[in-house]
Amino acid sequence: MILILISVLLIANYLIFCYLFLIYASATDVSFKQVVKEPAQYAQKVNFKFSLIPHAILVGGVYIVILFTTFFIAALLFNFTGAPEDNGGALGRNLYSIFHFSLPIIYFIASNYFSDLYTWCDVCQHDTKLNGYNEYLDTEFNNETCFCCNGDGVIYNGGKRGKLHKLLTHNLALHKEKMSSYKRLVEEKINFENKLAAKDTLNKNVMVQMESLIEKIEAQITFTKASAEFYKIATAKIMTLFYNHHMAKYLLDRQQEFNQSVEENNINTYIDIFSKQGTFELDTNAMADKIEALSQEIELRKSSSITHELTHELEQVTEALSLKK
Repeated sequence: MILILISVLLIANYLIFCYLFLIYASATDVSFKQVVKEPAQYAQKVNFKFSLIPHAILVGGVYIVILFTTFFIAALLFNFTGAPEDNGGALGRNLYSIFHFSLPIIYFIASNYFSDLYTWCDVCQHDTKLNGYNEYLDTEFNNETCFCCNGDGVIYNGGKRGKLHKLLTHNLALHKEKMSSYKRLVEEKINFENKLAAKDTLNKNVMVQMESLIEKIEAQITFTKASAEFYKIATAKIMTLFYNHHMAKYLLDRQQEFNQSVEENNINTYIDIFSKQGTFELDTNAMADKIEALSQEIELRKSSSITHELTHELEQVTEALSLKK
């Protein structure tokens, strides 16, 4: 029975290590230690290179050899190598064997579970700092703490911030996707127009079909551009929510630091900023729900005119998105 259990544990160890190595080998600019620490996050971000499976199988075998080696060394050090008829020694060996081969599995399950509770920040990309120009906020950052994750590099999936960050991730991805589609469609339209310009080499039927196709592409370009604009505005509004919240907290902390002397004006300023931060918290849920609803409606309607209307509605709904005066 104990041999069957140990065999199962060994197979589990082998498969887990192969999986971790495949994530590591598929990622770029990442250490194996980071993958072991946050397996769930890296698994979501990387595109698995299945051509590396043979390497993972080989390296997994090496890992099992190392695991066995450490097992026998530790068994010798702790004197778990008694005679088979020694019942006390046999019990110790069995318990130690289970513990030794279970430990990596327990660690993997725990690290996978806890890392799955958090998501990498999509603003700083887990870097904790911001540098360069942010097109959504139209702001330049110079090695500044990320306003989205407050310098943590990750966002807890639960609560208001987790919900808002999930919405940010969704709209950010859709904006990039629509912009990519828009550029591809424009290139395709130009290509067909160039071919259509060579009228002498095309028969009438082909020309008619090509003109019809160009019209359809133009309609798709109009919708794709409109939807890309909507998702850009939605992304900008959500980032503005995070940015204003971050700045409100920053100002509050700075007020506490500089206004230790109890002056009436300073106290009023402190209370004013704190109340604005509270008002902002209340606005967050309603605004996030509205952005999410409008985003879903665009995906259902797939109409450029409707998209323009919803974009206008989004701008009206979020017009007051700032620290209220």
